[in-house]
Amino acid sequence: MINAFNIANRIRYLLNKGQKLALFTHHKCASTWITSIVADICRENNLKYIAIPWGRQCPESGYTMEMALNSSNDVIVALNADYSGISNHISANMQCMHVIRNPLSVVVSAYYSHLRTHPIDGWDFLARQRNVLSEVDKDVGMALTLSFLESSHFQPETNGPLYDMIAWKYDDSRIVTLRMEDITANTANFFHELSRTEVLRNASMPDPDRFSFAAMTGRQQGVIDLSSHYRCGSSTEWRGALPRGVILYVLHHYRDFLLRFYPEVTFEAGSLSDASVRSNSDCLRS
Repeated sequence: MINAFNIANRIRYLLNKGQKLALFTHHKCASTWITSIVADICRENNLKYIAIPWGRQCPESGYTMEMALNSSNDVIVALNADYSGISNHISANMQCMHVIRNPLSVVVSAYYSHLRTHPIDGWDFLARQRNVLSEVDKDVGMALTLSFLESSHFQPETNGPLYDMIAWKYDDSRIVTLRMEDITANTANFFHELSRTEVLRNASMPDPDRFSFAAMTGRQQGVIDLSSHYRCGSSTEWRGALPRGVILYVLHHYRDFLLRFYPEVTFEAGSLSDASVRSNSDCLRS
């Protein structure tokens, strides 16, 4: 199993001279949480940052990912990072981290967010998706959410998060891969790794406990609030939430990704009995 904090030596080797920090993530992969942390750190240390919500180019302003990465900001957060859009714009003075998440958890989180809580202003694709989700049962909705997350027409100029995660070139040694499950479970260690980067080496860091799930929601992980952006916080909710067909689809089509980054998930899902996995949906049956 890959653990974000067991690769500290590799991180220190790779991230030792950069004058900028680029954090690449995806929709439903702690993008809001990471942005709030960066905003707090930069505000307290008089550093400049920019958070990019689109994948390649902002339709309204024409501002591109290339412009963001070449800007004078100390920290860049790309909330819907597209490897093909960033790979040619990583400079020698840049330190890069890429945050991923178990695709099974992405589907569950996105389904509830897209159905109820995520803002739809300016996001016509999601408005249409919400209309569809409101007309179908949960199992079908989960399958349709999976399809939406894999789409290359997720937002204007932006792919779906699963599309970009599976297309990412993980052997690019310039970019360190971190699992969302690790950095959110141990925020103090994540802050410690951030402080090893050149741009944040001497930065004053906030209390990591402020960014725990309990502190930000007033609930323990696993306690659900359907009206909250931070709805559940459990990394294992997918076991009981997803229909069997969606689990099978992800196991087959994301096999290499799961074996590399989430081998425990492959083992768990493969060993679940029919009694443990809901099987009342025929959608996406392999």
